[in-house]
Amino acid sequence: MNRTFIFLLILGIVWVLGRKYLIALRQKKNQSVSATQPIEMMVQCAFCGVYLLKQEAITVDQKVFCCEAHQQASREQQ
Repeated sequence: MNRTFIFLLILGIVWVLGRKYLIALRQKKNQSVSATQPIEMMVQCAFCGVYLLKQEAITVDQKVFCCEAHQQASREQQ
């Protein structure tokens, strides 16, 4: 009985310590990934409202569009 209790106690301690180690490892990995990736500016399409990266957007007359079709459709509406 005592051996079983001691075995379960040791197993529980190993499990708790292992979980804490894995959580710390994941947090460290997430911090290093987010620190290396630059923040990219997002803009909203003037026609459909979808958000996209500024570098992928089409800008005409200070209006931002997600594609040429929306740029042309906006021009036709005016």
